Amino acid sequence: MILKGCTKKGINYSFNIDEKIADNLYVDIHKLKQVLSNLINNAIKFTDKDKRINININLKNDSNNKQTILFEVKDEGLGIAIDKQSKIFEAFTQADNSTTRKFGGTGLGLNISAAIVELLGAKLQLNSEENIGSSFFFELEFEKAQDVKKDEKTQLDLDLKEEIKNYNQNLNILIVDDNQINLLLISEVLKRLNIKFVLAQNGQIAIDKCKEEKFDIILMDINMPIMNGIEATNILKNEFKLQTPIIALTANSLEGDKEEFLKNGMNDYLSKPFNINKLIDIINKFTNK
Repeated sequence: MILKGCTKKGINYSFNIDEKIADNLYVDIHKLKQVLSNLINNAIKFTDKDKRINININLKNDSNNKQTILFEVKDEGLGIAIDKQSKIFEAFTQADNSTTRKFGGTGLGLNISAAIVELLGAKLQLNSEENIGSSFFFELEFEKAQDVKKDEKTQLDLDLKEEIKNYNQNLNILIVDDNQINLLLISEVLKRLNIKFVLAQNGQIAIDKCKEEKFDIILMDINMPIMNGIEATNILKNEFKLQTPIIALTANSLEGDKEEFLKNGMNDYLSKPFNINKLIDIINKFTNK
């Protein structure tokens, strides 16, 4: 199956999913989603308009009980110099430090992705050439699962439908994130919950939005270009004396991260990839809706 499209940034993309992959596999979906989200977000950040990104998911080996699948995110972006590639998966390392302010943090995301892939039993690898592009890829082996009946509904679907009945449309949430995939996912969830929302791609835009209207909750990413989440939170809380709850929504999940966010004025923490029910719990906690 091949899906093609174009992002708001003007980047052409395609999802190539091997049709021979089994319908049901035992997968740690949250960890896998976090890795792919990080890799795709990096590709979008460092790829210019009219260039291409390909997400390839291909079957490499098939047996009676298991399948080995290759995941690859390939872009036509800036590329990485050979002498920088050996350290690119280290925390807070970038190929060029001058890109940090322009594009936002990426080093930590790659470090977390590499660590997660290793926990899943594989290794995150890289092929890259400056001014040509990069390919991040890894192989995972999955056990096949028994077929799930199409008319069966997951508990998550049932819970979400029940929650929809309990929300009203008076809530207004500000989502601050430069990751287009995260914005899309959260937007779809809030739409289904009948909650109004506004999007902001960095901390400075978030501050401008808060000057224009009132929000019940702010979901704030940490690593963003122009102004990061901690900087924006400090300004909103200390200079503007904003009382609106600000929730850190980030892939930063190292020991001590949550405490650091709370110390800088944030009210709570929600890790990426976010869990829908935990998001609902946060909304309930800070709105009493």
